[in-house]
Amino acid sequence: MSKFSDLVNSMGVPLLMDQLGDVDSVVYTPAGGVPVTLTAIIGPEETEQGQDEGGRCERVTREVVITTDPDSEYGGVAEPATNATATAKDATWAVEEILSKTDSLARLQLLRKGITERSRPGYRT
Repeated sequence: MSKFSDLVNSMGVPLLMDQLGDVDSVVYTPAGGVPVTLTAIIGPEETEQGQDEGGRCERVTREVVITTDPDSEYGGVAEPATNATATAKDATWAVEEILSKTDSLARLQLLRKGITERSRPGYRT
């Protein structure tokens, strides 16, 4: 690693996680694996309304930043994957995308989909 990476890992990550992180706020569960409780920086929810074959639906996304060092005091996931789930703010999310990953941090986009209108056969003719 470079000197810069070493400085970020030793000083930058603790500062970010101590100031902006929510302690034990995310439970990351790899597909078929053991859940890991993490301190994470949790972004706001963003909701998009749309249509699918069942009617109106919503797509809710949220970004989280976690550490990639499993041995850190904040917990961590060395290789986050898109087939995992994460529980944050009392909801279970699919890990939709790994937005960025460095030696010390990973930024994940979480996804939750829902139907806002159920189709009712014969209701509208």
